[in-house]
Amino acid sequence: MSPEVEASVAALPGVATERIQGPDRYATAAAFGAWALDAGRATTATVGVATGLGFADALAGGAAIGADGGLLLMTRPSELSAPSAAFLETRCDTATRIVLFGGDVAVSGRAAWGIDEALSRHAGP
Repeated sequence: MSPEVEASVAALPGVATERIQGPDRYATAAAFGAWALDAGRATTATVGVATGLGFADALAGGAAIGADGGLLLMTRPSELSAPSAAFLETRCDTATRIVLFGGDVAVSGRAAWGIDEALSRHAGP
């Protein structure tokens, strides 16, 4: 959203804004996950992963994962994105359920393998 739209929203009575961003959509999803954890709005018990190249899987996945108190990360179809891998390695200490949204074209076996690898490298809480 543009700074002008953000300012218009912030000018509404009783509304505050906070920008959560990264250099790309993958880093922004990881930054939002960190924000949600730090704010106590999500846990890492359930983590969803969707492609960052389209919106349909992430849109449906975000709603489903959010309803379960989890969070959604984004990846490239061919391999796990670096921001998602870093998030899983450093912040994902309670994962008991990983949900991949979309078929193998959206989140490939190699990307799923990257998820497993990142979780196995998790340094602990």
